[in-house]
Amino acid sequence: MTIATEKIPSNIVTQNFDVLLGNIENRHITITKNNEDLAMLISVRELKEIARNILDGYFLEQVESGSMNIIEAIKAQSLIREGSKKADEQIRAGKYKEASHDFFLTVRKKALL
Repeated sequence: MTIATEKIPSNIVTQNFDVLLGNIENRHITITKNNEDLAMLISVRELKEIARNILDGYFLEQVESGSMNIIEAIKAQSLIREGSKKADEQIRAGKYKEASHDFFLTVRKKALL
């Protein structure tokens, strides 16, 4: 199914908001102000479908349980992925060592002595 994408000035959106919401299932609407993109309207159904495709299990569960909204979950997952990427880069550069299971066993043994 092809979804129509259109740009509509904010003053037109304000005047026709009920009509635009009435058929949002079949279109993406980018709201503009002074010819610059300001916001986007898409259906919640489509946003949930996007979330199911991009969110990992934990964050998807948080959204489905109502603990997080979709935007919060996407932002949190992105922050974790970025942090993980930076950590991997630092390990490869030799700045840090990756902690393995054996490392933790050794630390535990030393702590219990």
